[in-house]
Amino acid sequence: MAAADKIPVNAQINPANPRVCLFTVGKPLFPGGSFNCPDAERAKGSPLLIALFGLPGIVQVWVADDRLTVEKNSDEPWPILGRRVADTVRTLIRAGVQPLVAPPKQKPGASGLLRRVEEILEREINPRIAAHGGRVDVREVKDGIAYLTMSGGCQGCTAAAMTLRSGVESAILSRVPEIAEIVDVTNHGAGDHPYYKSGQDAKSPFQS
Repeated sequence: MAAADKIPVNAQINPANPRVCLFTVGKPLFPGGSFNCPDAERAKGSPLLIALFGLPGIVQVWVADDRLTVEKNSDEPWPILGRRVADTVRTLIRAGVQPLVAPPKQKPGASGLLRRVEEILEREINPRIAAHGGRVDVREVKDGIAYLTMSGGCQGCTAAAMTLRSGVESAILSRVPEIAEIVDVTNHGAGDHPYYKSGQDAKSPFQS
């Protein structure tokens, strides 16, 4: 039996969203890094993502170290689709290819909008929400819109929208007037361990 066949791939369906399944692989797929891939267009350059989006029904993939979170929009049950996902992972490992290549960060234009948003997040936002296990990153700035992703304790947190509006959005819009809108493109259904457990207790880190 090939070594790749012995690599365990364990699956766990998200009880809050049965269209989402978390796969834990016995080998890092993206060591020390994470990447949320919301569509096939963003999968370009990464053999694993291309292969997964080639499976019927796959609409979003999030990779973090040895974890693979997959969202589907089909009625095919996870015991069947999950086996295809696991086989895809093992096939790439067997071929010896690098499963995922980190996409290059978008280069800021003349105005440096993306860089300015990044600086605000790193200097003002992330240090504050780090205490709650969260993080916010800017994925893209285009046509006056900043597209953000939330991870860690903010991904799936019931206070995520509150955090975005009460702190993140106001900080960016007030300091980068060229930005007209903030859009959250996080797949909150794939959040593993949100900091806040219930809507009643949810409170943004930016609230006193």
